[in-house]
Amino acid sequence: PMGTVNVWARETNIPLDNTGACAVLLHGELRRIDLGKVNERYFLLMAGIGLDAVVAHAVEKKPIKRLGVLGYLLVGTWLGLGYESFRAYLTINGRLVKKNALQIVVGNTRLYGGAIKYTWKAKCDDGLLDVCV
Repeated sequence: PMGTVNVWARETNIPLDNTGACAVLLHGELRRIDLGKVNERYFLLMAGIGLDAVVAHAVEKKPIKRLGVLGYLLVGTWLGLGYESFRAYLTINGRLVKKNALQIVVGNTRLYGGAIKYTWKAKCDDGLLDVCV
């Protein structure tokens, strides 16, 4: 288990302790999972634009990241106060969707930051990516 809140472990029922996680790695079942791709980069959990990306960039490699989820909440609240929406044009299931958005999250899993469920129906092995505008 790794990361700020171990989203992948939580989504796939991998124990959060090292001993349990190693046991799953050694004795668990193999399964195929979905990957998303933006330009030439793949993602496992989610990809976002807008406020989501601005907050992630502001926190990444900064001392506030040591605060974990609290750091993201503080920065997100601060930046979100003055953040303006943008016009988005998306093609979803072959249909053009026009929306004003603060952020767009494409998710392969339900959990965002460990607690919020932006893409609450997402499953990492259903062949689909879910979108939250």
